[in-house]
Amino acid sequence: MDQSIQKAAEKIEEWIEAVIGDYVNGATLFEVLQSGDILCQLMNKIKPGSIKKYHKNSKLAFKKMENIGYFLEAAKAYGLPSTDLFITVDLFEGANMKQVGWHPLVVFCFLIYA
Repeated sequence: MDQSIQKAAEKIEEWIEAVIGDYVNGATLFEVLQSGDILCQLMNKIKPGSIKKYHKNSKLAFKKMENIGYFLEAAKAYGLPSTDLFITVDLFEGANMKQVGWHPLVVFCFLIYA
């Protein structure tokens, strides 16, 4: 992994831990975000109640993708521009990770708005 990407991932991991008080150690940032669970938790910390119900610790692909979709809808409602977001399948499949979170760092967008 490129050193700048690694540093960015570490900063995101630190921020996630600071916001939700929990982080899955030993997992890559992609693995942590892929289920959408952490994204939903982040959104609910930033704007409580913005995602009323989501699938916690689900192993089912469609439920993970639903979680990502819930996050994206809540992020749009919160005011993040659609151009700063990604599409569900990109995160779930690990495709186009630059758009998902590396450049621009979508999670860092929350730092601007939070």
